[in-house]
Amino acid sequence: MFIKYYLVLKYLLTKAMRSLYLVSLFSVLTFGLISCAIPYYGPNYKYIYSLVESSKPVDIGSTGAMHFEDNTISIDFSVGRKQILFVLKNKSPNTIKINWDETLLIKLGKTEKVMHAGVKYIDRNNAQPMSIIPSGTSHNDNFIPTENIYLREGLYSQYISYPSEWQEKDLFPSNYLNKPEIKELILAQDGNLFRVYMPIVVNGVQQEYNFNFKIQYIALDVKPKPN
Repeated sequence: MFIKYYLVLKYLLTKAMRSLYLVSLFSVLTFGLISCAIPYYGPNYKYIYSLVESSKPVDIGSTGAMHFEDNTISIDFSVGRKQILFVLKNKSPNTIKINWDETLLIKLGKTEKVMHAGVKYIDRNNAQPMSIIPSGTSHNDNFIPTENIYLREGLYSQYISYPSEWQEKDLFPSNYLNKPEIKELILAQDGNLFRVYMPIVVNGVQQEYNFNFKIQYIALDVKPKPN
């Protein structure tokens, strides 16, 4: 009887160890597959911008907004990795409007239609109502080129799944994807100019505003080490 119980116990222990081994092996293989699917892309680069010929000096080492001002508006810009943010104040005695359907981002001689905050990504190519700014008030907003918006297809499998999701491309390439030619392309952006064309309607008359920006320099985006 003892030998019978011993053999049963040995069989159960062997089966349990085999299951544990299979689970460990599966974990290692899964980690390896995920590691292969998500390659090391290297560090990100950050861009430092300035607003060319603005009415107020800009500290090129600052991350603060860049300023422009005339008798009608004052506007402060901040260029992010994916979007351009701004605060526009109406200094005139009249209500003014931003004509979004004609607002453009111009890079390397190419015009890019933009969409601003509040517009659904799926509606990015549709007509956009003008932003109305009464006299003496300010308007906070941001915009992004419509062609930088895309729908990432979802993936569904037994081991890894994620849904479809709207994604935003960078205004300028910031990660060189571990490819020397892309790194060279990023560094070649240093000193380049780009422009925001923003028509503003004042008292029924459209005025053209061109805001010219310069990439002052490009540096590695080094994250601070935690304390």
